[in-house]
Amino acid sequence: MTDNKRIHFKCKACDKYVEPDRSVHKGFVDWAYWCAEWSDFDENVPPLDQNIFLRKETLPKTGEMYSIKVTTPFDEMIGNNVNINFVPALAYINGFCDSPDDINNSAIVGCRIENIIAKDEFSAWIRVLVTDITLYSELYKKHRPSPTDKTLEAFSYYRECDWTELSTDRWKVVSWTGQGDIGEEKIIYIDDNNVRHLVAMGYYDFHQEIMYLGNVVENTKNIKL
Repeated sequence: MTDNKRIHFKCKACDKYVEPDRSVHKGFVDWAYWCAEWSDFDENVPPLDQNIFLRKETLPKTGEMYSIKVTTPFDEMIGNNVNINFVPALAYINGFCDSPDDINNSAIVGCRIENIIAKDEFSAWIRVLVTDITLYSELYKKHRPSPTDKTLEAFSYYRECDWTELSTDRWKVVSWTGQGDIGEEKIIYIDDNNVRHLVAMGYYDFHQEIMYLGNVVENTKNIKL
């Protein structure tokens, strides 16, 4: 019997429903859905098979309702409270290397799932109410520091990130990918005291797409630079 309140999807590769791994990676304390597609549509949304549409360019607002397109490995019930990553449209599509200022308006957004607008086996448009917003630059203030003897670039789920997508006096974004099928991305924030904080680490493979949240810092006495 199909549960009409559950939002979950099949993998297009194996044609089986995906049960996501929600365990939090060592060193982090929370997680968020990484790659949901935010919009400014009301409930009049594009068809599910339409992949070209206007994504949201500005930061959501607390107390407002939004339509979001989700797919594997999203797995929730109507009424659940979830964290969903928000990145402005241009950076979401092309990365922070093409629109570096967008990282200042990227955030983890707390949402309550209100209803399903449209759904098939592989994706859905859902309606969410925004309950909380934390900018990337504020994430480290929410969590106690978690020290590591590795560099933040080497601290990873799978392997060290060796490609720099963005590097400024406040931010470093590094990543790696295995032909687009598996990969990681790390968001490093540099505070006023020049301390580096790994505040978010995204990981994806065929059945996983998750962003780990926390405040990982380098134990500089034990790091060989």
